[in-house]
Amino acid sequence: MFRELQKRVDKYPDTVYYEPMSEGEIVDFEKRIGKQLNSVYHEFSLTFGLVQDILESINISEESMLEDVDYLRDKLPDYFPIFVDVDDVDTIYLMSTSNPNIDKIYKVIDNNGKLGEIQPYKTLTELLSVSIQDIENEEEERCSNSEKINCFEYNFESEYYNDFIEIFGAAGLEQLSDWHPKYYPDNIFGDEIAKFTFCGISFLIERDDDMTGYRFEFDESILIKKEKSIAKKIDYLLNVQKIKYEKDVIKLIET
Repeated sequence: MFRELQKRVDKYPDTVYYEPMSEGEIVDFEKRIGKQLNSVYHEFSLTFGLVQDILESINISEESMLEDVDYLRDKLPDYFPIFVDVDDVDTIYLMSTSNPNIDKIYKVIDNNGKLGEIQPYKTLTELLSVSIQDIENEEEERCSNSEKINCFEYNFESEYYNDFIEIFGAAGLEQLSDWHPKYYPDNIFGDEIAKFTFCGISFLIERDDDMTGYRFEFDESILIKKEKSIAKKIDYLLNVQKIKYEKDVIKLIET
């Protein structure tokens, strides 16, 4: 049902970005949330995916969606949250799972944990049509895909730091500077930073004042091929060596 809309979007390959999900990725996602997607949203995910800048209001992280699903699991078991708009009050936008073939979005106000009455909103097709019309009218003002990045942040504890240095050192990690205070002239928090390079990129690793926590972040073009992704390589090395870490990703930042 979204193919005609997709054809309109595909006229702008340099300024519109989306990552369709595969059936396998959708199955894995449904397992993680413990709920089947509405069939309309399922098709939307196959066509455009969760990571896209066509309909920015539902360009949310998987982590946020999982939190929303858990929050509403007992409160609204027959609905699936697709995005949340935070303004003066939180408005949650939903699709029905009891009527899975209906292309209808509903909304409900969440006032400090007290949910209001569920109200009909628009269809997903309507929202997409309006967004694509905006793209067609304003395409020249849109940011080029070559200027869009994903920002990755990694955190791990000190017990893994030596393993990290050893494993990544064998893969090309080099320390370019000594550790020095993060803030100048007054380093009131005691954090320190050092500059490193890995696979052609430079980044800072931060450590807290008692050297129990380490973090680093870097940006990567959204257009990079998966086999050349440094983030994929970092994930692989961390997982193979069983280094426990936390990873946060902010996708589709315009530079």
